[in-house]
Amino acid sequence: MDVLVSDYRHRTGRHCGSTSLRNLSDHYGWEDDEQTCFGLATGLGFTYFELPDSPSRGFVGRPPRIEGTFFELLEIGVDNHEGEAWGPVRERIRDRLAAGDPVMVCTDIYYLGYFETDTHFAPHSVLCVGVEDDGATVVPKGATGSKPV
Repeated sequence: MDVLVSDYRHRTGRHCGSTSLRNLSDHYGWEDDEQTCFGLATGLGFTYFELPDSPSRGFVGRPPRIEGTFFELLEIGVDNHEGEAWGPVRERIRDRLAAGDPVMVCTDIYYLGYFETDTHFAPHSVLCVGVEDDGATVVPKGATGSKPV
């Protein structure tokens, strides 16, 4: 492992976003449980969409911006990046991890080997707590056999 947040304590939960937020809350001492994180992040919601391929319809039991809303409501400053080349992204992640900060990553479960799925589902929130030496892999806590994300 190239870089690892050594004092991070992982706990499982019921939902990727609220679990990631609760684990950040634990890490930084904010003391919010998962239910509070979910509620502060706009609570129960859903998204329905039609897809051109199978499955032809999808239902997601969460609001689309749960993580961003949580940070905005609590006035927690975050850097949000998307659609960038992997090299600079990996270096930013590595720098944050080296500073002791887990990094929330929204990814597609298709690229996470431990899901063993050929279905695309994004966003899926995970906390990255390590970077592998190979330069291609970041490691969500508790994951094994991950594909590069």
